[in-house]
Amino acid sequence: MGGCPGIKFIPDGGLAPSLTDLAFLDCKNLKSLPRMMYQLKSLQRLRLEDCLSIEFIPDGSLPTNLTDLRLDCMNLKSIPNTMCQLTSLQRLTIPGGLFQNLNSLQKLWIIDCPKLQSLPGEAFPPSLGELYISRCPLLRGQRFEAKGDYWTLTRAIPNVEIDEDEDLMFEELGAC
Repeated sequence: MGGCPGIKFIPDGGLAPSLTDLAFLDCKNLKSLPRMMYQLKSLQRLRLEDCLSIEFIPDGSLPTNLTDLRLDCMNLKSIPNTMCQLTSLQRLTIPGGLFQNLNSLQKLWIIDCPKLQSLPGEAFPPSLGELYISRCPLLRGQRFEAKGDYWTLTRAIPNVEIDEDEDLMFEELGAC
């Protein structure tokens, strides 16, 4: 669905349950996604691009079987707390423009993403003081050290930890 400036809401039950791909493109007045969207058991890919009125995605509204999620809405203030329920998610795209607008972000923990192959190519927000990456084997190694792929992106972050103190970190996280 694209270029639909008149759409403000999608009613619950307004989407076909057999959808596998869904994209909302340039729907500038769309304020939110349907709360019952989690019932779309076949949905694997969801793209939100240039939906300027979306400020949040309701907790529990995303289908747990999503494999690909793209959130490109410049006014999005937060992502759902229930992201940990997206156990099939292989690819999460949060474009740098959105990421860089998180001016208050102080800590970023990326944990247990065995298929995550790369980080955003843009700089992290200047407020970021801690980057912790654990159980992401494809990000491990020389990539964060001097002259590595991510050195220029992470060198300004005071505390960068890769696969350290996993047990302590999981105790602090508690149940997702």
